[in-house]
Amino acid sequence: MDPNTGMDPERERRLMTIQMDDLGTARREYLSTYDEEVLPNATIEQIEATRACNQRGTPEYRFQQANKPTLDAWHSESQILHQKSNLG
Repeated sequence: MDPNTGMDPERERRLMTIQMDDLGTARREYLSTYDEEVLPNATIEQIEATRACNQRGTPEYRFQQANKPTLDAWHSESQILHQKSNLG
């Protein structure tokens, strides 16, 4: 028994191993989800410019243009619903 921790040395070693494995997992998770190209304080125009549906020539842009009347109607309806939900 370690007089400083009051723990069995084998148990302390196992706990340290678990902690080190957990730190490794947290680091791997951070590295796998970290985005180097984060735009701090990005404007809506910058965000919209990166969307495929706003870039001419992409399949998403062509789909958007082909379905513009339907999409515009949906957008109008969602705006009306949003306005009504803010009334009360």
